[in-house]
Amino acid sequence: MPSNETEALTTVKTPNGLEWVKRRGGELPDLWEIDYLDHLFAGGPGALVYSSNWITNEEISALLKQRPGTILVHLSDENTNRKGKLDRARSEAFAEVYHRARAVFRQHVLDPICTPPNTYFMPLGYMKGMLSAPPPAPGADTSARSRQYLWSFVGNARSRDRRKMLRRFRKLKGDGAETASATSAEMAQLYADSLFVPVGVGHSNHDCFRIYEACACGAIPIICCSEKQRRVTFGPMQDLAPLPWVFIRSWKDARHAIEELSASGSLEEIRTRCAKWLPLAMQKTRATYLALG
Repeated sequence: MPSNETEALTTVKTPNGLEWVKRRGGELPDLWEIDYLDHLFAGGPGALVYSSNWITNEEISALLKQRPGTILVHLSDENTNRKGKLDRARSEAFAEVYHRARAVFRQHVLDPICTPPNTYFMPLGYMKGMLSAPPPAPGADTSARSRQYLWSFVGNARSRDRRKMLRRFRKLKGDGAETASATSAEMAQLYADSLFVPVGVGHSNHDCFRIYEACACGAIPIICCSEKQRRVTFGPMQDLAPLPWVFIRSWKDARHAIEELSASGSLEEIRTRCAKWLPLAMQKTRATYLALG
């Protein structure tokens, strides 16, 4: 018998074996990751996908209780990591949910003390409509010297961090490109023609789709954060594959980091490693998923 928590929920099945949880009678949220998850989880044992922005812990727990042995994909929990400070209470609450699942694949870091052994961390992914097939994107193999722009940025500049970032990058020698909005195809084309993509803090932390979208297109993400924020936020991604991204402590350090890479002669090597990173991380995640079948 359905419980009160699950009466309001239903699922939508997709051809790749995933079931997306949504409100009964409502539309499926326009999720950013829908193509990415199609590429990552096509075939295999199937999984239940939910966003904690839309579905509560009580609701998904009740649904898992009715469906033992389910593989769960958890999206959107950006708020457990607040700029490198992990929320223990939120981590414990999600861990209680995960104990009801056979395995869990989730975006964003969780407090390691609370993380159940059946939990696997996956890259955030990329914007819907950006790639028609798994990465690398068309043009990702374009060499550093053949790219038109030294840097590019797609997005608004409402936050103080982004305004500071753009002021610094506008002063760099070399052409830059910035736009407040672009279609997913336009963004992919722009990143594939850029050498660097600067990445500031997002809503809650530094783990941002822009990192993975840049990598998919063979650009180098430049991430501005403290050493602690780097270690806490990106530890699970480092475990998937060594990170080739450029980390700086302050946006004023961007010029020196770029000049140092250029002088060392390693720009193309770093760019190539970035282009290979996301496919490798996805392959490892997919292998873990398929092994559950």
